[in-house]
Amino acid sequence: MTTPLSLDAAQKLVVDAFIPLGCVISANPQADSFGFSVIGQDGEKALAIQEVTADQYGNPLQLKDLIEHVRQALIQQGQALDPWEMPFITDPDALPPPAFN
Repeated sequence: MTTPLSLDAAQKLVVDAFIPLGCVISANPQADSFGFSVIGQDGEKALAIQEVTADQYGNPLQLKDLIEHVRQALIQQGQALDPWEMPFITDPDALPPPAFN
């Protein structure tokens, strides 16, 4: 069983997943969802996801799949990303600190 993620925790995970690129979150609290844009190495928008629903971000496995899909699309565009793994989460509001190599 996985621990459901809060909106804030999911947004933090998304931002961390695209380092060293920029990631801009567009929150939509009324719909309990968010979107995000990844800013490429050239400073331009490299990819945008219009909406991540509560069903998608609440389930860590679904969020992981979405993030990995977007990371692969960025890598295919020639964007360089730091290694990333979905953290094991037991508390949906307390994310572990980012791991630095």
